[in-house]
Amino acid sequence: MVKRWWTRPLGILACLLTSAGCSDKAPKPTWVCPVAEDDPAREATETRCDGIDNDCDGITDVLPVDPANRCAIGAAGVCADAPAVCRDGTRVCTAAVKVAEVLDGRDNDCDGQTDEADSGGALQPVIRFMVPPYMFSKEEEYSALQRGMLEHTLIQAGLPFHPMPSADNADADFFDAASAAANGEVSVLIVPGYLLSYLIVGAEAGPSAVRANLQAFVEKGGVLVVFMPIGPNPKAPAEEVEEGTAMMNWLGLKSTHTQHLNARWLRIERGVPATNLLDGSEELDVWLGGDPTATTPTVETLVYEPRIGSDTQVFATARNAKGSMGAVGLRRPLGKGAIYTIGWDALGYTEPRCYVNCYDPGVDVFTQLLRGMLHEGSRGHTVRLHTVPGKGTGILVPSHDIDAPDADNSGVWGEPGVIQMADMEKAEGVRGTYFITTDYENAYYHDEVPKMVRSRGMGPAGGHGVMHIDWTESPPGLCGKDQSTCCPITSETYDPKNRTVCGEVDVALQRLRKVLGATARLDGWRTPYLGINPRQYDILHSFGVRYDSSLSTGDTRTGWPVDGRNFPMLDKDLLHGRDIVVFPISIEDGIGWYVNGKEQRLELSQWTLNRFMLMWRNTLRNQAQNGGIVTQLVHPSFGVGVGPTNLACKIEAVRRSIREAKSLGMRVEPMADVFDFWRGRIDTRLRDLRWNPTQGYSGRIVVGPQPAPRLTLQFGDRVQSFKVTPERPFELDGDIVTFPSLAKGEDLTFIAK
Repeated sequence: MVKRWWTRPLGILACLLTSAGCSDKAPKPTWVCPVAEDDPAREATETRCDGIDNDCDGITDVLPVDPANRCAIGAAGVCADAPAVCRDGTRVCTAAVKVAEVLDGRDNDCDGQTDEADSGGALQPVIRFMVPPYMFSKEEEYSALQRGMLEHTLIQAGLPFHPMPSADNADADFFDAASAAANGEVSVLIVPGYLLSYLIVGAEAGPSAVRANLQAFVEKGGVLVVFMPIGPNPKAPAEEVEEGTAMMNWLGLKSTHTQHLNARWLRIERGVPATNLLDGSEELDVWLGGDPTATTPTVETLVYEPRIGSDTQVFATARNAKGSMGAVGLRRPLGKGAIYTIGWDALGYTEPRCYVNCYDPGVDVFTQLLRGMLHEGSRGHTVRLHTVPGKGTGILVPSHDIDAPDADNSGVWGEPGVIQMADMEKAEGVRGTYFITTDYENAYYHDEVPKMVRSRGMGPAGGHGVMHIDWTESPPGLCGKDQSTCCPITSETYDPKNRTVCGEVDVALQRLRKVLGATARLDGWRTPYLGINPRQYDILHSFGVRYDSSLSTGDTRTGWPVDGRNFPMLDKDLLHGRDIVVFPISIEDGIGWYVNGKEQRLELSQWTLNRFMLMWRNTLRNQAQNGGIVTQLVHPSFGVGVGPTNLACKIEAVRRSIREAKSLGMRVEPMADVFDFWRGRIDTRLRDLRWNPTQGYSGRIVVGPQPAPRLTLQFGDRVQSFKVTPERPFELDGDIVTFPSLAKGEDLTFIAK
């Protein structure tokens, strides 16, 4: 079983709904708000830093993204206000960040003027890496992991990047990257800091020539990002020490660093262009560590001191309970550009804040930093693959697991819970996603249920097993090629006393196809109890499952779906490179924890509705800021430790979340539609990107081996005209261009002004 980074909730247990409001007869849970309604410390939205959970959302002194937590700075344009955060028990206004001016109707550079002409941006809006050849060595497993994680992160965010080199051309590509940067072909160059010794010892062109190219790049306006640079070994030959010291000094650093393994979190300060998109407490205080049960974290941090006279700015520090341990994020302005030093493992797992029902940016913090750096290096004239189809700020994916008798049957709660939930979503004009347990053994499942779900226009059904079991340690069984040639499992041969992973998947999907028709789309899955079997994704892939939602943000640490083919952090133990897109669950109708080894669950009910809505709203607002995708799991059954009338609370909570998402400009869509968009998008690449003040943007769109429906480009500027060759239908809306449909393998050129 894959190691989980946090305790998983009690799982997919019974819940229910009624058409009335939340009942006042539901049992009162053990958790109640610690602040009484008439207490002066009680707030609708927490704004104080007083050590009290003022808004009763279960989180103390973490100020939500909300207008109430914006500080008026008194400057012009985007610098007029900035987010407030709690720092050491005090409410602090963070710094405003001015950035390069673009044509978007805002005063980006805070000079009192809007959309003034910008003749800059000579560097092209592309990210490139300097990858030393030894990163491809079999002994460098960690380096390969970092390289893969960086690529996956850039693809998720839709940022344009130069293709990674292969082992065969890594040496040439390494030096070509420096010269290409000097020629203005990229605006951000990412360099692993431990290359200093390689430059000194192994560079045929000589370290001075490479550094000269890097300096020319930065002085033209480029952004150089150096990961964890290591100063010279004082025992090395004098020439190497001299060259290494010169390199560190050029970065704006003293030549030595201090290594730490016991930092508890990062504190990021706004005020430099890279931090422009970090706008909430969770993004500015980043928890570090691996296993949260460990005594100390294991994430390495390297602390640096700015070189005196270099104008180097510190924007991030490593911290523990005693205070600051030193600088781990630094920016040195140089010419028209800047050099950033990152002293922490920005692409590894940070310590999770929780398993689900909280906003946890995880590795997405680095994504936001990269977006800020790309904006800085290209003077704001960027283009990327938008994370949302069309104009939306983000996506809410309402999903439901049909795995309890009250979800499938009528009773004192009224119609089956699944029907009540589907009718509400239909009335709200949205389509939910339903994962269905086909438990004919216990006689509560009915074949009419998936038919009724489909008749209401809901998203395509997905599988949730035959029996609602925890299959974490179940044997895989026979499936795939062996099964098709030997002994396929059927309802007649299925043995509930000897259940296998293959059997649970095979029979569940067979049953649903029999009900919905052989051509019914059944390519989604969610595992009962969110329990993970190490062979799960191999088996799901063999049955044609293309998207899954069995993990949470506590597992994946990202606000976007994960590509199973290229997500190194879970590949070795679980994903195994399978072509499956995983939608991590962000918000759910329960909170799980352990007491003396026994799992507990706090259910969404009349007593906890306000707390859940605050947690969900915080997640929705943060993800809307970042273009994130929020997968919601609410069971259409009454739940654990509550009565049948609790079903109405579940429906009301989903209704409120749908309306909240719409108010934030988010799209509300079924998982299958989002999968189709995302699967085509992650294999699509932007190539040959250019921008200049007279011709605007140009480039190529190269679609991968899958169709790319609703592929969307997002430009840094408002676009007045757009042309694509060969001609394809598109919709232009400000800075957004959306193609209704692009076929696999298409190679298009575009011009945008």
